[in-house]
Amino acid sequence: MSMSVMERTTEIGTMRSLGASRAEITAQFVIEGLILGLLGSTIGDGLAWLISVAVNAADLKWTPPTSIDQQPLKLMLGNFPSLLIYTCLALTLLATVASVWPARRASRMEVGDALRHV
Repeated sequence: MSMSVMERTTEIGTMRSLGASRAEITAQFVIEGLILGLLGSTIGDGLAWLISVAVNAADLKWTPPTSIDQQPLKLMLGNFPSLLIYTCLALTLLATVASVWPARRASRMEVGDALRHV
């Protein structure tokens, strides 16, 4: 998000000069963080589920440290769908909260300095 703010410094100055409030600038970046977090966590959860299905379908075996016999390797991710949901929600919340600091910094830029930024 800090990189996003730096790349859009001139746009922020233009929006502020056209009358956008500091709260509107902050909200724009926080909502962007929310959307990025939601998309990233949803895609990550989907890939984790697909990988667990593929590993379980491959019928892999492994030897645990306390045994000499091979045991089937099973990933139990599909048995706990609430784990996927809570992970998605937690990562979305984390991305949203992490975007607040850069968003506040963006909203506090001076209009003239932001417009002069190259």
